[in-house]
Amino acid sequence: MREEKTINIAKKIPLVERIALVSREVSRWVDGLDRPLVVGKDVVCLAQYKGNGKHVYRYIIERGE
Repeated sequence: MREEKTINIAKKIPLVERIALVSREVSRWVDGLDRPLVVGKDVVCLAQYKGNGKHVYRYIIERGE
């Protein structure tokens, strides 16, 4: 099963701030999962990035079942 999260951030936000925002959003997403991550089996991956007008990051979870 693939779970995913898309995060949109304004283009004008500086890189350091953007990294902090994305990190915080990914952490909230992972903490709120119905099925927790299994360390060593499950992986959170950046699946796609788009940067036209705004930064769009799409993360997925690859379950190691």
